[in-house]
Amino acid sequence: MSARILVVDDVPANVRLLQDKLEREYYEVFTANGGREALEKVRRVKPDIVLLDVMMPDINGIEVCHRMKADPALAHIPIIMITALDAPEDRLRGLKAGADDFLSKPINDTDLFVRIRALLRRKMLVDELLAGSGEGADDTLERLLPLVDDQQPARISLIDDGDLLRPRIEQALRGRHQVAVVAPQAVANLEAGGCCDLIVLNLDLHSADGLRICALLRS
Repeated sequence: MSARILVVDDVPANVRLLQDKLEREYYEVFTANGGREALEKVRRVKPDIVLLDVMMPDINGIEVCHRMKADPALAHIPIIMITALDAPEDRLRGLKAGADDFLSKPINDTDLFVRIRALLRRKMLVDELLAGSGEGADDTLERLLPLVDDQQPARISLIDDGDLLRPRIEQALRGRHQVAVVAPQAVANLEAGGCCDLIVLNLDLHSADGLRICALLRS
């Protein structure tokens, strides 16, 4: 799965609708039917993003957001607040509580997935920084090379459409290994189980969604 998403809403029909949409896009979905359950699950599941309804009977979405952003272990998890309230003061309350984005009901599918992808990319960068691994191309090569046995030539598919990492990875691997650069649009043509020994995928692609390609490869 490309990402773990927690959907929080006290209306079961809303939860089922969002869950179906997200699972069709290869996301792994968890659900909570109120603010109290959401706070418990977000600590246990460690989602990559939270879709949070504002109006809930036990603990409302504003308070859930405030508590998450006040907890250092949860503060980096993006929150999209989903609300039928569209007044500027309502959005201001959410922003002050730490919400990363808003969606108004009824939800537009295009808006939903664009905002999810944007926040997931940002979270990946934050996760790398928190792990101390955001040093760029040199760090990428340093972590990649130990995966390849220099004594045994490997077939490597490199999925990338940019000019930053691709030339350096090719230079580091060619001569000892067979490196095939694959355009994102040609990923569907890779032969399952027989195309290569290792796939290197740049998630920051220009012409496609790297997370989407990762999910397609896994499926």
